Amino acid sequence: MTNIEYVKKPEQLNDLCKRIENALWIAVDTEFLREKTYYPKFCLLQLATPDWVACVDPIALPNLTSLFDAIYNPAVIKVFHSCRQDLEIFYQLTGKLPSSIFDTQIAAPLLGFQENTGYGMLVSSFLNINLNKAHTRADWSYRPLNDDEIQYAADDVIYLCQIYQKMVKQLTELGRADWLREDFAALENPEMYETEPKNAWLRVKGKNKLTGKQLSIVQAVSHWREATAQKENRPKNWLLRDELLFDFAKLQPETIEALSKLSES
Repeated sequence: MTNIEYVKKPEQLNDLCKRIENALWIAVDTEFLREKTYYPKFCLLQLATPDWVACVDPIALPNLTSLFDAIYNPAVIKVFHSCRQDLEIFYQLTGKLPSSIFDTQIAAPLLGFQENTGYGMLVSSFLNINLNKAHTRADWSYRPLNDDEIQYAADDVIYLCQIYQKMVKQLTELGRADWLREDFAALENPEMYETEPKNAWLRVKGKNKLTGKQLSIVQAVSHWREATAQKENRPKNWLLRDELLFDFAKLQPETIEALSKLSES
């Protein structure tokens, strides 16, 4: 078992921040829950370099300002796989985004992989390891975490370190190491992680099949659904599923009774 530091005390956090400041790059991953909330509940932060591995407990350490300051240092490259949700958590907590990002999912197609290649595929291809899926649906908010759960969470950044080094080597040999600079910089755009309720309808799939009036209804109801979900911190589909949103727009019930029948169907 890899030596993993479980960071849950301020003095441990201070020491970790110093190590981050001395690193050229770090692998980063998060564990969170979102099944019952609109905003992700931050449960664990995994960090690693070839020299050390740490799992930080944000539940035990509610003040992570110093840690984020260290991570956000632009001199330190942050290595993720499919980082959108991780960065959304960072943005939600700090109101800003880190720079100097490397995303292995974005880089993979330059090495012959398909677009949006999953992490398991990269681990298998680069390291000949099949990921353990035993804790895929673990409740990461539950404490204490057991050793197997901590190892499972840490494995993601342990493997990510190895994949990143192999990727950079291959990209450099192919003369493609700088090809993704603009793609990585685009990840630092705050608009990617903000959802204005008035624009929620733009993400509704199938909206192009609707007529003008139907589309206006989708716009209005999507606005209400997103704003309410944010205010109450509940999943928006708990308020109104997409299929009911389309039924509402097409059938346009004019009474509470008709609306009730629609929601029960």
